[in-house]
Amino acid sequence: MRNLIGGLGLMLAAAVASAETMQLTFMEQEQGIEPYQVRMLVNAEYLRIDDGPDAEGFLLLRRADGMVFSIVHENASVLDIPRRDVPGTPPIPVNPQDEYTPDPAAPQVSGKMVVNYRQHFDGATCFSAVIADDLLPDVRTALTELNRTLAGQQMQTIGNFPSESITPCLLARLVYARQSFLSRGLPLAEWDENGYRRRLMDFHPVEDLPADTFLVPPDYEHFQIGEALPL
Repeated sequence: MRNLIGGLGLMLAAAVASAETMQLTFMEQEQGIEPYQVRMLVNAEYLRIDDGPDAEGFLLLRRADGMVFSIVHENASVLDIPRRDVPGTPPIPVNPQDEYTPDPAAPQVSGKMVVNYRQHFDGATCFSAVIADDLLPDVRTALTELNRTLAGQQMQTIGNFPSESITPCLLARLVYARQSFLSRGLPLAEWDENGYRRRLMDFHPVEDLPADTFLVPPDYEHFQIGEALPL
């Protein structure tokens, strides 16, 4: 991990600070699934998440109003996910404890301290991360904006979960404290107790992206949560 952190520091040092769009590449893994690549493109207006330039679809956040579009090319569909308020009072108490432990022995990333993060409930770990303090603040803001919208979407569907699966940890992760560490730093690695893993592999400014990179295809059919999507 420390070798990776050192390499990331060199990448950022070489980046052009005034770049219009920042690209981040992650390796992500879920329980029972082989690792796969995730690409994020962030600028002042949009955040796009996909599997690369030839992805079968992508997620697009319009930062001006928090609207999220989930585009699938195969069936020419767009799932519209508007921002909705999250109830101030959760259905069960959600009081996670956030623990930050600086790691002075780890190589700094562009002059930023590396910090170990743990979210836990009464000592039981719910979520963990290694973050770089105050790294890429606009990227972190965009991810926080995305999390606000996705948290509202989760509250629309969480009633379909088995009641025994709705735990304080689940509600913290999906709704009430989604990536709360973003207020402090950018994750270099993050993981949970159920097999989810994500690791930052690369980040750099990009130019000359295709003109439609941040466009919703105009001829695709739009749907809302709860409507039947085309097969």
